Amino acid sequence: MRHQRDALRYACGLDHPFLAMEMRLGKTLTTIRRLLMYTPLRPSSGLRLLIIAPNSALGSWERELADEGETDIVFLQGTRAERLELLGAGARWNLINKEGWRHLPEIGNRRYCDTCAGNGTRRKPHGATVVNMKTDEYTMRIDRRSKWGNQFKIVRGQMTRAQSIKAYRDWFPSQQHLVDALPELIDQDLGCWCKPLSCHGDVLLSLLKAQMSMEPCPDCGGKGHTSMAPEYFWDAVVLDESTFVKFPRSQVTHFFLSNFHDVPHRWALTGLPAPEGPLDLWTQLAWLNGHSFGCNSYWQFRVRHFEPDAIGFSWTPKPGVTQMIEAELASKAFCLRRQDAGMSTPKVYERREVELPPKMREAYDKAEELFVLEYEDDEIARTVWATQRWHWLRQLCGGFIEQRLYWSGKIDELVSLVTGELVKEQVVIWFAYNVELRACLEALRKKRVRAEVMLGDVKPDRRRELERHFRRGWFRAFLIQEAVAETGLDLSTADTAIYFSNHPGLEKRAQSEDRLIHPKKKSPCLYIDLVVKDSVEEVVCEQLGLKKWRSQRTFDRAVVAGIKARRSV
Repeated sequence: MRHQRDALRYACGLDHPFLAMEMRLGKTLTTIRRLLMYTPLRPSSGLRLLIIAPNSALGSWERELADEGETDIVFLQGTRAERLELLGAGARWNLINKEGWRHLPEIGNRRYCDTCAGNGTRRKPHGATVVNMKTDEYTMRIDRRSKWGNQFKIVRGQMTRAQSIKAYRDWFPSQQHLVDALPELIDQDLGCWCKPLSCHGDVLLSLLKAQMSMEPCPDCGGKGHTSMAPEYFWDAVVLDESTFVKFPRSQVTHFFLSNFHDVPHRWALTGLPAPEGPLDLWTQLAWLNGHSFGCNSYWQFRVRHFEPDAIGFSWTPKPGVTQMIEAELASKAFCLRRQDAGMSTPKVYERREVELPPKMREAYDKAEELFVLEYEDDEIARTVWATQRWHWLRQLCGGFIEQRLYWSGKIDELVSLVTGELVKEQVVIWFAYNVELRACLEALRKKRVRAEVMLGDVKPDRRRELERHFRRGWFRAFLIQEAVAETGLDLSTADTAIYFSNHPGLEKRAQSEDRLIHPKKKSPCLYIDLVVKDSVEEVVCEQLGLKKWRSQRTFDRAVVAGIKARRSV
């Protein structure tokens, strides 16, 4: 397509391209074709290409590569040993999810820290040991003559050593005076008659270790990885959905901005480069060029070009800065919207409203006004936190109180839609809460609707398999947790998406909507929001429907204002 040829010409003119193209405009294919043009750093090894992407996007990379006839592909997944073996296999295409660097920092020529298991922190050492009272010196005894003794005796034919230790482990947490006294064991040599056999002293050591506070790992300086001699050389590294490095303090941002400096071609791909505002851009451009907007750090960029708003809640651009940023982005990135490419798919929005029954309405109003979760005068929980109340209200709209279903009206409406007006259609159903998703799956399957689910615990291979099966029409309803599959999936065989509950995020909503879009698709896409009347869902749905928001922060503030205004009526 013409816009892809334009993007390819742009990429051929830069060492470090930035494709800010909306979804379904073919930036993956453009990237693949440009990557294949590169001359290998080491001709004997051939091209070595690293793709870092969200789990949900890896399947689309696999499809596009297969369409281009590429077969030398490995997914850097599995146990750490398996990942290392795959990394050393020398494949041309190496695909890894955006969290994978924690288990495989060797992709950036950093050695995994075994001391802290890559976490960067460890529990402070307690210095205690268990020794034999008869043969070794000890500073504190833990036999039955002390308060630490194991009261569960080993009796032949009645209680084995393993059973005795387990009984002690189960009993110990109920003895609060002993739990509180555990710090007394620090740096002590604990005398017991059992050693070197296993005994209750091992239980005490494990409980003491769990009580110790965390500290930065001394071996890696809190990073989770250490330096190593360069061993893995990449011809290009691609960050797909590059906004995952937008937070300057996050470990993932620090890892990618601190390494890969010797890679001749670094790429950034995204459909929405600044979901929370222009501050999101600095780290993405710094990944490509080492700096951006004339600033060597995010903090310098913020201080020089932004100022706090009147209440100090967010940072707003100084006069003229927005124009400067737009000009800089236009010179450094290839930005394209679907409508500019003449490929805008019509979108139709519809809202279906349901009403809470009297008992649920009473529970909802009480939770909203008094921060108390109560049903039929039975108090279930109370809180002082607005965030906790927010989740209570959202789940009450789905019919749930503390993970238990009290009202199925919204679920019934969904089943009615799928088995009625949409009975001949494939449909994608999005959820903010897993408990709602599982209840809806059960209800749909009771009506013999072929349905599958995608949750956070679904393995990447299974996700790609489910996507393929859905596109082939092997099942009709695809129930998806919005937080785990908003990128990469191609669900364009469906023309309808239902939002059982909305995640209050601009980027997640935009990304999930575009899962139904395809460049060759001409039929309109229908988006149905299931909303409880007179609830926070109305506020979220109304604000998501507005197109004026330029950042997540201003959107969040509008939602809060809308909720306050609703309560004051």
